[in-house]
Amino acid sequence: MRIVFPWLVLLVMALAWCAGPSWAHKVNLFAYVEGGTVYTESYFADGKKVVGGKIEVLDAGGNH
Repeated sequence: MRIVFPWLVLLVMALAWCAGPSWAHKVNLFAYVEGGTVYTESYFADGKKVVGGKIEVLDAGGNH
């Protein structure tokens, strides 16, 4: 037990240090305007399209 504990602590610290950010729920959003209408294309990091996503457009005062 004496030898295992320091190695276990070292392993956990190394794994925590090497862990990168997770982008599991990151959404890439592309928006463009045509004829007064705003169109969007939204994809998750793995390339799948967002289905049923909600987008709110607010002015500088926070009004819809």
